[in-house]
Amino acid sequence: MGIIGVLPRNVTKMRDDRVAVASLNGDRCQDASVPTSELEHVTNNIATDESGGVYAVTDQRMLRYSADAGGSDVRIDWDHAHLQGGVVEP
Repeated sequence: MGIIGVLPRNVTKMRDDRVAVASLNGDRCQDASVPTSELEHVTNNIATDESGGVYAVTDQRMLRYSADAGGSDVRIDWDHAHLQGGVVEP
């Protein structure tokens, strides 16, 4: 499971209206009828780039997140599904 968030650098500005998040699974995380095994999970470290992109690898896809200039909106810029399990032959 995973949530990407943007927080103010200055802790005195830490308020609900200054924290933005994006959930991999949306409302499915709160739905007790959805087994944990059916939720998407972050499976690797999260990386950033010099232009503010945040990259996450999950058990299903690679994603690039970004936030608007004010940090009030976190969104997925792109995602790409990848193969799961299996062994790649040389």
